[in-house]
Amino acid sequence: MRPTTIRDLLVFAVLAPMALVLFAPTASACPFCDGGPTGVNEVREGVFDTNFWPKVAATLAPFPVLAGIVALIYFGPPSFGGRRADAADVTGPAASEPH
Repeated sequence: MRPTTIRDLLVFAVLAPMALVLFAPTASACPFCDGGPTGVNEVREGVFDTNFWPKVAATLAPFPVLAGIVALIYFGPPSFGGRRADAADVTGPAASEPH
């Protein structure tokens, strides 16, 4: 491709979405969101009622469990009764050099 063609495509890729947003008519997706004739936002009242925080807690509760499972897979199971490595058990140049 020629460099001018690539430049033109990039300009079009940036300007086309901006033109669509600027000239698009507004759409009413939810007849209950704008308040309707009563002026009451029924969707907001349905979501942010007295049970909002228990629902948020129930939604977020599985994530720490999943994070624990991922950590268990990544790091391996913990060794509670495992053997500690002493300085005498360490082999290599650092262990053989006097301090």
